[in-house]
Amino acid sequence: MNHLYVPDGAGFRLAQPHEIVASAHRLLEIQYRCGEPVLEDREKTEDFLRLHLGLNNFEVFGCLHLTKRHRLIAMTDLFRGTIDQ
Repeated sequence: MNHLYVPDGAGFRLAQPHEIVASAHRLLEIQYRCGEPVLEDREKTEDFLRLHLGLNNFEVFGCLHLTKRHRLIAMTDLFRGTIDQ
């Protein structure tokens, strides 16, 4: 199993799960910022939606605003619900 270490003063320590998720979120936000071609293929679309919706404990009905060349303009959450409603 791999481990991730983060700076801690003069040394390093084992990263906590929330730190790993926060770091991954920041890196993915850079990759999928507005204007990037996020919907050129299914895999990129899935990655983008997982980033923005994956950790929610509720359902989201939303809208992706795109240019004709599939570049993201904005993402809007229109409605929220619970997981089963």
